[in-house]
Amino acid sequence: MTDIPFTLNGARVVLRDWREADLAPFATWLRPGHRWKELDGPYYPLPSAGDVTAMVERDRAAIAAGDWPTPRTNLVIADKQSDALIGLVTWSWESEETYWPVVGIVLYDPATWGQGLGYEALGLWGDYLFAGLPQIARLDLRTWSGNIGMARLAAKLGYTLEARFRKARIVKGAYYDGLGYGVLREEWRERYPDGFAAYLNADPTPYPDVNAVLRLLLEGVRAILGADLVGLYLYGSLSSGDFDPVSSDIDFLVVTARELSGDTLAGLRAMHARIAASGLPWATKLEGSYIPQTALRRHDRANARHPSIGVDWDFGIGQHGSDWVIQRHIIREQGVVVWGPPPRTLIDPVTPDELRAAAIDTALDFWAAQTQGPQPKWLRPRAYQAFAILTMCRVLYTVERGEVVSKPVAAAWACAALGRRWSPLVERALTWRHDARPDDMTEMISFIQYTVDRLRQARHVL
Repeated sequence: MTDIPFTLNGARVVLRDWREADLAPFATWLRPGHRWKELDGPYYPLPSAGDVTAMVERDRAAIAAGDWPTPRTNLVIADKQSDALIGLVTWSWESEETYWPVVGIVLYDPATWGQGLGYEALGLWGDYLFAGLPQIARLDLRTWSGNIGMARLAAKLGYTLEARFRKARIVKGAYYDGLGYGVLREEWRERYPDGFAAYLNADPTPYPDVNAVLRLLLEGVRAILGADLVGLYLYGSLSSGDFDPVSSDIDFLVVTARELSGDTLAGLRAMHARIAASGLPWATKLEGSYIPQTALRRHDRANARHPSIGVDWDFGIGQHGSDWVIQRHIIREQGVVVWGPPPRTLIDPVTPDELRAAAIDTALDFWAAQTQGPQPKWLRPRAYQAFAILTMCRVLYTVERGEVVSKPVAAAWACAALGRRWSPLVERALTWRHDARPDDMTEMISFIQYTVDRLRQARHVL
């Protein structure tokens, strides 16, 4: 037992010991007629008025005495700004003899549902219990098939559905399945190697203005997607270390629990319009996609039409081509977590030959056409020529090495590997990245044609 107050800080919630001010709202939430009880074990009866009074008085005495066990068996979930009680996390022994605990969580007010608060609270609780109970090998979570939000929460945190007890629960005269979820200590450690809290509190980038836009984006997708938000990730230059404050975009991926409805898409479209009109320095530089979790696992051309937005196109549904084999690899291996589980848990590994094939397909599908017919006017500015030249370097590097690197790294390799014929052009491209003046395109077109010829040869080898 201890009398030292205990607190676990999340981004928007706090897990803490009970306080006197919690008792009245707690008693109110235990009265009949609240929606939370329709989902949280509705097959169990609510405590009687006498039982509630006894529970409150027992808690009042514990608060006065500071009489809390270590580790705690329950903690209040409090709103971080107001410190008001919004729910509880709990644990108990399923089998103390074999160190087998079961965790629980409840958020009482429906206004707090679907905002990721339960994800924060139960994730912090998992960290706390694995640290405070060194003898345990696992955590269990029990629910029923009618509580879809709890099932999604368990899966989002990394729990595995281990048991389904068919027709084991009766709610309002209908049968439902009992569900048993579990996560092993080593699975939790692999998913959150720096602890769950590390995925909540750190700014995702070293650029304050970029972080400001990302906070606005995260707040928006949380409010619109609710429990359908699985994660928000950064890729591209922000994950490779190649970010250029003058010319880079903010490449992002939102992972969703399912396909999004028309109403949800309309909400996201309006959200992006508000962000673009916010006046923030990076508000018009967002370029990203919204992909369901099942479609994200591996690239499937037959299931590759997803919502996206870019600097040069409006929010809408479009085809995601072979380049998304490469983007998946980048997100899996280098992606920056803004919110959600590590991307490695959502995306299968991409092999070197899959990267090579995707790089070849992507380059030939688009860049081969740029060498045919009249010279493309959009490539005349030096900055766009630099983009094309450095992209060719990156493609050639991937085909040669089976790896994906930043454009500057690929350019350095190309200068050494391609010899005097092309090294002056590549070196010039590195100095043109911020130059909007038009220039002759002859050498650039020749380099694209050289790359296309090499890729066609490489395609026959794969």
